[in-house]
Amino acid sequence: MSDQSASSSSDPPSISDTSSVAILEESDSDSVAEEVRHSSIYVDYNSTFKLYPCLVNPSRKGFFDIFPCENGEFVYHSPHNQKTEYYTYVYDCFFKKLGVRLPFTDFQCEILRILNVAPTQLHPGACSFVRSFEVIFRGIGFSPSAYAFFSFFLAKISNNSWVYMSNFSGRPLVRPYHASLKGIHSFKEKFFRVRPGPNFPRLFHDESGDPLFPLYWTENPHSKIRLHTLPKSDADDQLISLLRQAMPVHASEVLENERDCAKLTSLLRSAGMAPLTKEEPRAARAQQVVVQGIAHSRPRQDEHIGCSTAHPKDPPSKTSSKKRRPNSSMVVIPEVVEEHVDPEASEPAPYVGSPGTWRS
Repeated sequence: MSDQSASSSSDPPSISDTSSVAILEESDSDSVAEEVRHSSIYVDYNSTFKLYPCLVNPSRKGFFDIFPCENGEFVYHSPHNQKTEYYTYVYDCFFKKLGVRLPFTDFQCEILRILNVAPTQLHPGACSFVRSFEVIFRGIGFSPSAYAFFSFFLAKISNNSWVYMSNFSGRPLVRPYHASLKGIHSFKEKFFRVRPGPNFPRLFHDESGDPLFPLYWTENPHSKIRLHTLPKSDADDQLISLLRQAMPVHASEVLENERDCAKLTSLLRSAGMAPLTKEEPRAARAQQVVVQGIAHSRPRQDEHIGCSTAHPKDPPSKTSSKKRRPNSSMVVIPEVVEEHVDPEASEPAPYVGSPGTWRS
């Protein structure tokens, strides 16, 4: 596992060198739980590249490269020389089951940073909570925040294994994604490597050259999150109060309906998380009483609190973390933004690099 020390360089490592392959010293591997020690089934280019359409939206073809693993390569490995090479491991269920897309959203990166974990260090069940929370917030018209997220969910560390998450006792917001987890029971062996394409080297790094999230497994994931240390928007307290009065929803239903605005709206309304109609946020903004879609005054029971499309762009919150992707064109969008995503997009031809030689 890697300590992920901050880089002092303003540029990320070169991605042209693929001669080294992820490897961990045997003495360190002893500290990793046995259940994590699985080699990947994705060991050839054909099977790996078939996953590419699941990874990115059609508008972002070529942004990322994917690579198979070597026999005996484990998900907690890291490159020999992180100054000349970088990538991260991902499980295929993140994309095929949970609807994650590359690049990770600012919210997803922030959660990984706060927990100090690599993507695969977060159990898929925990990832389903992150994704469901993100969809719920965008569904009711808000940008998700880490402050609100950790007001509902608790991180759990288990014996040098994955980081798990659960609802706080007595105030569940999202029911576990049991149905999906049964379908991804073999997720442990389904991982591969991803990295930014040659023309997009900064998609994993901020303007200072530091990673937007831990790229490799860390030895000290964080489970005790102090809310007072997290940035908070003017809307967070009201949203948290309102959502605590709502009925819990199942993660599977939330994610299955993510791209169907009508079904998602119906699901959220039935749980007491009623989105605004398109006319209501405009009227509220005209009265200058809205902060990122929520009125300063507490809505009445017959009022609604926002509306969003099934899969909007990812506008950063005004109170988001300091780490940002450089030259980002994303801005805070106060009203509904629709983005059509074609799920049947054809498979692009990703950059193919040398798999390198396995070093034991």
